Amino acid sequence: MKIGSIIAEFNPIHEGHRLLIDKVRENNDGVVVVMSGNFVQRGECAIFEKAERAKAAIENGADLVLELPLLYALSSAEGFARGAISILDKAGCIDELWFGSECGDIELLHETAGAVVYAQNHDDFFRYMRNGDTLPVALQKTIETYYEDDIIKTLTEPNNTLAVEYLKAMDELGCSFTPVTIGRTGAEHDSDVVSENIASASKIRKLILSGEDASAFVPVLPEADTADIRRLETAILAKLRTMSCKEIEKAPNVLMGLENRIYKAARVSSNLAELYMLIKTKRYTMARIRRIVLACFLG
Repeated sequence: MKIGSIIAEFNPIHEGHRLLIDKVRENNDGVVVVMSGNFVQRGECAIFEKAERAKAAIENGADLVLELPLLYALSSAEGFARGAISILDKAGCIDELWFGSECGDIELLHETAGAVVYAQNHDDFFRYMRNGDTLPVALQKTIETYYEDDIIKTLTEPNNTLAVEYLKAMDELGCSFTPVTIGRTGAEHDSDVVSENIASASKIRKLILSGEDASAFVPVLPEADTADIRRLETAILAKLRTMSCKEIEKAPNVLMGLENRIYKAARVSSNLAELYMLIKTKRYTMARIRRIVLACFLG
């Protein structure tokens, strides 16, 4: 048997995901999915709990859904990719990894992955980081100095960036399965624009949480309760207020005194949006702040 695989959050599963599963199914005898659990990489809870999302994946053509452990699900793109690729590698039965990308060009993605590895080990990259740039900005600046426009443009798109991390992880782990990419079509990542029956997962979540009809964009809409991180505001703030700076410092990716900002912000914030803004600095992306806060809350 030939087995294809997908790494996903399915938050929630939508028509674009179904098309990807169909494509993998056309070229393989089985489809394995590695999926985030109840919390996702953007530092929030998934809109539906993991069993409902796994069920939707099976109903739309997957044969097996494996959970990506929380540690990796709440990590950077690099950690997320490495955790998922490691699971597929350990499975020992995977022949192909399929993923969408804006460029749809596997050779360009391989070249970009090589450029990222080079840049992350260059003195310029570390200098930008020391000067306060976020990791993505420092990486972008270094790449712009040494590489052509096609590589630079590739790294400006979120699905390309994650695809590059998959390829890096596969190379580092010595994986034997083959990466296959297809060009992303329809709505862009995090876009509010709808293209025929394709909408971004973020747009679909907004529709569902506001009580609007999202059935046109979702092949299977679970008949289950939804989750919203804002319902945890009081609990998260209460937890942070019980933690010392030393305890906060132990959370993943808390560096360079960020624990002090979190400690102080938790004591004056009345909601999560305010908390995130008070913690935010030039050095940290908002997604990273959300992941750190959630990691503190979840222990």
